[in-house]
Amino acid sequence: MNFDELYKKYKDGTASKKQRTMVEAEIQKSKRVLEMIDEDNGIEVTIEPADEETVRKAKRSFNIKTTVKTVVITLICIIVVSAIAFGAFFGTAFLSANNSRVITEEQAIEEAKLLIAEHIGNVESKDIIISEIETELDIGSKITDSIYVYEIKLICNECKYEVEVSSKTGYAVITDKDTISSQSKENRKTK
Repeated sequence: MNFDELYKKYKDGTASKKQRTMVEAEIQKSKRVLEMIDEDNGIEVTIEPADEETVRKAKRSFNIKTTVKTVVITLICIIVVSAIAFGAFFGTAFLSANNSRVITEEQAIEEAKLLIAEHIGNVESKDIIISEIETELDIGSKITDSIYVYEIKLICNECKYEVEVSSKTGYAVITDKDTISSQSKENRKTK
């Protein structure tokens, strides 16, 4: 029988007196061997006492490092939570606006041209020039009521018009009108 089997019996309490004696002798031999190895390596652990000033500096340094870590972790958490909140808010708004979009950019341009032609009268839509078009997110009173609005800048008969067209309904409204000659005069005055 090997030592592993003897040791199991020893621990279980099923070893005979002779087997117990053998296991205990082996344990004593192992302890002596370990003591001899430690003595040969010359390993000696000594802890020198520290003065109060060193301890106080170490505590202060530890407290500063802990405070800085806490502040940094808190700021990172705030930034992450804010990013998640903004992402959820604007993600919902963009999703709602995309789902409600019925009017394309081309259709919005045509609606804007028709509105200007109607407003001026006696003008064909081919005589109206598109100078700029932007798509803006219009967040409604409820976030799920958000829509895209086409902001279209047009030029016709020496006037600049700004028209907003709803991407949901196609409703168009003139939001601004300036005469080109009055703009040129104002620009000259400011220079």
